[in-house]
Amino acid sequence: MQTAIDDKSIHKKLYFGKIPSELSAEVFEKTGVNVDGCNFTLRTDEVRKILKDHGQRAKEANRGQQPITQKDFARIPTVVLNPDNIKLSDKLFEGKPVILFEKEINGRKTVVAYVTKKHMDLTVQTMYLVKKKGADPLRRVMLQASSCKRPKRLVVMLPLQR
Repeated sequence: MQTAIDDKSIHKKLYFGKIPSELSAEVFEKTGVNVDGCNFTLRTDEVRKILKDHGQRAKEANRGQQPITQKDFARIPTVVLNPDNIKLSDKLFEGKPVILFEKEINGRKTVVAYVTKKHMDLTVQTMYLVKKKGADPLRRVMLQASSCKRPKRLVVMLPLQR
């Protein structure tokens, strides 16, 4: 994982294995997307993108999320192979349907994946970790600071006394 992060010249795939038939049936039932026979993969450039887009604490706090760390990548198979929820996104990735896999693991982890028919892969496109509302103290402070309004000025004219 560290090599994938440090060396931007590496363009490889990590194979998690073939999608089990029970899961491909569930994905098709809930999304209409056929993943039967697909390999489950993560590309090294997506690892770097995920950490860049979702790895900063302050940025993620604004979104109500926790930053993704290297340890979270080890949980991707758990999220995708044993999800609590599967749904079709209303967005496309490079013209391909996007599937959201959600699992509650200390907050809700969401893995976003798409199918490439050319390579028969279900490929991870991104992931994020949504925290329960009110659970992140940094987010609460930032929300309070952004909602503070400057007090109105009060001008009082006092007569001069001589």
